[in-house]
Amino acid sequence: MKNGARDNSNTVVMMGIMESVTEAEIEAIAQWLSYLPGGVGVTGDATLAAKGAEIYKSKDTNCIGCHGADANTPLRPDHFPKLAGQNKTYIITQMKDIRDGVRDNSQTIVMTGITQGLSNENIKALAEWLASLNGPGVSN
Repeated sequence: MKNGARDNSNTVVMMGIMESVTEAEIEAIAQWLSYLPGGVGVTGDATLAAKGAEIYKSKDTNCIGCHGADANTPLRPDHFPKLAGQNKTYIITQMKDIRDGVRDNSQTIVMTGITQGLSNENIKALAEWLASLNGPGVSN
């Protein structure tokens, strides 16, 4: 966001804030966020989450290939995010933005092809399952 590579309807507020944040502060914030528990106590639609788990583990999407079987151990942590425990609304927005070309940067190239085959319902199911998982720093 700070360098303008990520600019969409969800970044409008953050763009102004990021102007005053230093690189050292960004690193400190990222480190702090990586230790926060995620997914703990998140409840939702179990049927939808089960469908999301099937989609995630499907050979058609091959999510496991980049993000890991538990969605918490990415193959290349410097390129692929940990998805376990992420906020449902955030996941849905990002996947739709990638699919619809709103979010288009060097890190969305692979995801664009994958998300093209996902309906809004499938994206919602994936988000439901991912949000139900324990995120980074939380034991399963």
